[in-house]
Amino acid sequence: MKNNDYEYKDETVEGAIAQGLLDLGLTEEEADIEILSEGGVFKKATVKVSPKAKEETPEEESEEVTVEITSEDEVDFKSLDPELVEQVKEKAFQFVKGLIEIMGVDCEVSVKVTDEAIVISVDGPEARIIIGRRGDVLDAIQFLALTIGNKEHRSFARVTVDAENYRAKRAESLKRVAENYSKKAIKYGEIVELEPMNPFERRVIHTTLKDDKSVVTRSEGEGRDRHIIIIPLDEEGNEITKRQRNTRSGSYGSYNDSGNYGTSSDFRRKGAGRMKTYGGPKKRF
Repeated sequence: MKNNDYEYKDETVEGAIAQGLLDLGLTEEEADIEILSEGGVFKKATVKVSPKAKEETPEEESEEVTVEITSEDEVDFKSLDPELVEQVKEKAFQFVKGLIEIMGVDCEVSVKVTDEAIVISVDGPEARIIIGRRGDVLDAIQFLALTIGNKEHRSFARVTVDAENYRAKRAESLKRVAENYSKKAIKYGEIVELEPMNPFERRVIHTTLKDDKSVVTRSEGEGRDRHIIIIPLDEEGNEITKRQRNTRSGSYGSYNDSGNYGTSSDFRRKGAGRMKTYGGPKKRF
């Protein structure tokens, strides 16, 4: 059986824990956290993070699906024609419901319309199969539901597919990561580059830091390599453009030196890589 314990290192215990929770898509309540080392002047903090023990559910190894989730720039959902929203809702719902039936997964599918989106929920004892590794399967299903639901419509209605409230849990993990790495950007006066994320995850990072007067966020890259950079501001509010010297493809050190997200054999074996540390050589005070 695969070992679900992962070790994470960072300059602080909090940073290492945040990385582990983000990587595994867990909240602190769902994870067993063991502090292996609190770090020091010449040593990073190390923690072990693993899901809390619970009833086993089968996991399926599936071929990786490369999808480009929708653009971050979306039409105001409230302004859409209610009849169009109803049509998109029905088509997207029937697609997801049919897919779950074909997969033979023990889950129920429901749908509702909120002020922001059409939300399709998949709940049941085998929901983790629908979520996949770090939400990859869920994102793929959402992309297909979004495409099929909006087919033949000129306007665009946002469709969100969720399972066992995974999106909210993921958002909480991302908020902690955003706050942690904004502090690092400020501390070292250097641009911080986060790992590639889909639009939902990038939106969480942007929203979390939008009111922080010490940093600004910006998306860079294309396709699956699209990611966020956190830029510190000086006392006059000007952007500090310094980047770490040891970089990937001329940008800030990435979590995955291969430059690929979820395609390398190393990723399949170990999962998402670790964030680089920041600031270069240790400074003496």
